[in-house]
Amino acid sequence: MKKIRSIAGLTVKEFLKGKSFYATLFIGAIVFLLTFVSAQLTYKTVAKTIIDIGQTVVYMFLIFTSLFISAGSIKNEIENGTLPLVLSQGVSRLEFFIGKVFGQAAIMAMIFIFLSSLVVGLYYFFGGIFDVNIIYSLTTLFVSVLIISSMSLLFSFFINEYLNYFLCFSIFVFTSLFEGISSSRFFIKGVGAKVLEYINLALPNFYKLNLSNHVGEDPLESMLFIKILIYGIIYFLVVSTLTFSVFKSRDIH
Repeated sequence: MKKIRSIAGLTVKEFLKGKSFYATLFIGAIVFLLTFVSAQLTYKTVAKTIIDIGQTVVYMFLIFTSLFISAGSIKNEIENGTLPLVLSQGVSRLEFFIGKVFGQAAIMAMIFIFLSSLVVGLYYFFGGIFDVNIIYSLTTLFVSVLIISSMSLLFSFFINEYLNYFLCFSIFVFTSLFEGISSSRFFIKGVGAKVLEYINLALPNFYKLNLSNHVGEDPLESMLFIKILIYGIIYFLVVSTLTFSVFKSRDIH
């Protein structure tokens, strides 16, 4: 466990020392200003607009940040010769992998807490009232980001970083929109529709994981939230397990 903590800690320290950390602080300021300004230009109540726009901006920023961090995480360690050196110090591949995943999750959590605190703080500052659906929505948002990060890590063993970004974001867009467009009269019919339906079932359901539309409405049933949360966590663990299987069999020399 000590080795895992060390690797996770080094992953976080590398991020804090790099330009990405300062970029995050800068983006945080942009999120704060963008959310505030947008709220002044809408017919809705300021507080409701702040939480709606704020969640969306935080979500998009976390997605792109997770892709940037994960796409070359282990792959770069292999290519620059760092991984063989680390393993020669008595660290197993499993310990290295778990440490990397925990480190990346910790980075995402720090960014998530920082940006979400800004948005929620603005929400309450402008008269927002407590809404448990905000907690539910932000929680599943974070789990969604972890899933995207795990997919990016898996794809990094097979494709370059740019294709990785494109594929992960395409999956996110597809499953976020599929349930809405599949009921449209313009949606394709027949075998093609069935194929797309099966593909959607196999991919992570980001539409289900997005609870932002429930903010400001009646509280979601706690059991429904728990089921959605468990679904997201299980999907993250499945993808991570598959990724480790690929990593374990990969030649690092």
